[in-house]
Amino acid sequence: MYLRLVAFPGVSEVDHTRPLKLINSLGKTWTAHDASQQIFTDATHPEPNVAQYDLQPILIQLDPAVPFRLEVPKPDQASTTLNIPPALIEEWRSLLEYENL
Repeated sequence: MYLRLVAFPGVSEVDHTRPLKLINSLGKTWTAHDASQQIFTDATHPEPNVAQYDLQPILIQLDPAVPFRLEVPKPDQASTTLNIPPALIEEWRSLLEYENL
């Protein structure tokens, strides 16, 4: 399962060389690797405001009872933080179950 993030062009960019971090409210961190090359016709020059991450390897490990935050890497070594409610983690995990049918 992939998570695709799209920012407004010229407003925010993503560093495709660094992974997405998922951090729960208890401080545990998981990383999801960039898979943006799969969505661009020229994989060597992905759009700077669009990124896709492979959540499949880590999604089953995420506890849907705990809030998370995503840290989206930016080119200036900073990151943009997005808060993810437990219900969204639960929904993502339910998609995995649907895939396995």
